[in-house]
Amino acid sequence: MPFCACEPGAAAEPALWLTGVEPGAARPGEELTLLTSWQTGPARFLSLAMFVHLLDAAGNIVAQDDGLGYPPHTWQPGDRFIQLARLPLPPDLPPGDYTLQFGLYDRATGARWPVLNAEGQPAGDRLLLYLP
Repeated sequence: MPFCACEPGAAAEPALWLTGVEPGAARPGEELTLLTSWQTGPARFLSLAMFVHLLDAAGNIVAQDDGLGYPPHTWQPGDRFIQLARLPLPPDLPPGDYTLQFGLYDRATGARWPVLNAEGQPAGDRLLLYLP
């Protein structure tokens, strides 16, 4: 799944590829993890982070993590890395339907990177994982 570091209206060229996703279980009072694997593209970035939010059925954020464990200024084209997000869950988290939303953003501006669809066109600024 490619992500693009492009401005609205600019050519959408992949800059980073999501190559794997492994969510953990959401249990009240425990830590929910999201393991993602990535491959870098040709561009270099200095100000980048990943956001991960646990959303309840109404779309409210109930837990979150932001960061990036592999500094973008060290990337070389074709590098592969794994990112681990940790979301401490409240002990009183009620049972229900939850969704993980995650994506990338520029730390300096707060602008989210677009996710590109199979045709190479922007298709939103986040990915959603529905948790059982």
